[in-house]
Amino acid sequence: MTKESKARWLARQNQESLDRIRAIDAAAYRRRIEAETPSQAQNRREIHAGKQRLHIERQTPAQSQTRRDVNATFHSNRIEAETPAQSEAHRERDAAAHSRRIER
Repeated sequence: MTKESKARWLARQNQESLDRIRAIDAAAYRRRIEAETPSQAQNRREIHAGKQRLHIERQTPAQSQTRRDVNATFHSNRIEAETPAQSEAHRERDAAAHSRRIER
């Protein structure tokens, strides 16, 4: 299905149908991810990271600045809304991830 025909088809659907379609797609994606071997998962993450890097490299300076501003706003809003217990959990999770990176 081309992008244009898919856009026209989506415009004709009601919100309930779209929610049902998204739920089915998300479940299928989740099953596919859960069935991956560790090496397949690592390969998928590396491909995604490479595509993300290319996307960021192709941005204009104005687009890059907008992305950084949005990320900073989102991050500060999340931090302000966190409870102390949530902040502690984030710090512990970040420390564990950091120690795993160092072990490699």
